[in-house]
Amino acid sequence: SGSGVGEGYGFAIPITLVREVMGELLEHGRVRRPVLGAAVAEVRMRHAEAVGLGRAGIDGIRGAVVAEVAPNSPAAAAGVRAGDVIVSANGQAIERVAELQRALRAADVGAAVDLEYVREGTRARASVRLEEARDNAAEAVARPGITRL
Repeated sequence: SGSGVGEGYGFAIPITLVREVMGELLEHGRVRRPVLGAAVAEVRMRHAEAVGLGRAGIDGIRGAVVAEVAPNSPAAAAGVRAGDVIVSANGQAIERVAELQRALRAADVGAAVDLEYVREGTRARASVRLEEARDNAAEAVARPGITRL
């Protein structure tokens, strides 16, 4: 800029993301995003106690608590419910929501993701077949601390 403000600022896009997007565009003509059909939030002490993470053998406060499950979604079809705490995806421990996001983003549309979750102090497993995200921008209401997957 002529004023010098903003000069020297830049950003970088990881090459792995560029390759992923390029591959989707070349193969499908658009970027497809796999979705679980659930909204999740970070686990807090109250969630950990309510769901019984300690009774299920989970140390500490970790995972992603399911805030809501969309009707007729892959998560609903697999039996995932609001209040469940997802603690692993495809065998990888989930400490925070961002790790669950990465695990889902790494999967293809139509792929099955094996989730382990805790409900009422008991560990359970579900195989969730991800579907392609639909453009529901009008329906998606942003809520602080909630991530739609």
